Amino acid sequence: MILAGNILNIIAPIIQMLAVTLKNKLKVLFGVIIASVVWVIAYILLGATPAAILSGIGVVTPIINYFFEKKDKKKPWWIYLILISVIIIISVVFYVNIVELIPSFAVLFLVVSTIPRRQIPFRLTLILMSVTWLIYGIIKMQFGIIAGNAIQIVFLIATMIFYSAKTRKNIN
Repeated sequence: MILAGNILNIIAPIIQMLAVTLKNKLKVLFGVIIASVVWVIAYILLGATPAAILSGIGVVTPIINYFFEKKDKKKPWWIYLILISVIIIISVVFYVNIVELIPSFAVLFLVVSTIPRRQIPFRLTLILMSVTWLIYGIIKMQFGIIAGNAIQIVFLIATMIFYSAKTRKNIN
């Protein structure tokens, strides 16, 4: 079970990275949802129930984000309030020790990442999310979490640099 969970924790960010490179927003949405479901399964296999439940928010968040972006609407503040409240409730209900709060911060970064519409703040917040999960993986000594998030951090930094260069090129 632990080996399968670790393998899935490497596969999930790869799925998410491939999804983000797609040009069709609906395909990106499905890729991110699939990656989030894989993470939920991975954490269940690793026995990390709070992380699994919190990762479930990773399934819901892109759906909400896609819905509002598709209709070109601003996301209402109450959606963020509900998601943050769910994170806090889960954190309180499953509180064991300070280490088990780290996934809560990671998912909080995920929720916050959907606020800005600009790419650089979005990607910076996702980097913070991945670094938080990386720290959790190091503390829990879970190779899959470490490897998967290290790969994702490198990918996010590379895409941020690429996006910045592309933006500067279009300005000139």
